[in-house]
Amino acid sequence: MKTKIILLFLAFLSSTLYAQSKADKKIMNKIEKQILDKNIKKEIFNDLDSATITIYLKGNVPILVEKQTGQFRHTYKFTADKRVEQDYQTLINAKFYIRNWKKNIYIRVGKIIKINSEVNSAVPMPADYIFDYNKSQIENVIIK
Repeated sequence: MKTKIILLFLAFLSSTLYAQSKADKKIMNKIEKQILDKNIKKEIFNDLDSATITIYLKGNVPILVEKQTGQFRHTYKFTADKRVEQDYQTLINAKFYIRNWKKNIYIRVGKIIKINSEVNSAVPMPADYIFDYNKSQIENVIIK
């Protein structure tokens, strides 16, 4: 009896997760189609953290926010009597598909790209990764 309940619960959980991801993809496809129409596109460049933010508007309401940041690090290692220098570059790209702008509800899809002299890697952004946009900064750009 317990196994039937557990199996029923797992089936319900998997169907719920599938339905949520299907609904999210439907919203994302709808926004991508709206971007192809005549929408306003604004860009912000923030020099402090080398971030570029692109805002796509429908009316005066954002429907998509793209944020790209880049971090560069130059390191030195000393092995025996040699000094070894290495460069690391991390690029973080994310798209925020806006579901409700006033409540700040969105679907975030992104990836983290790490580049160094030996290995390049790109991984999807984990759901718990802290990477967001500044809502008040975007609202100030929209007003201008």
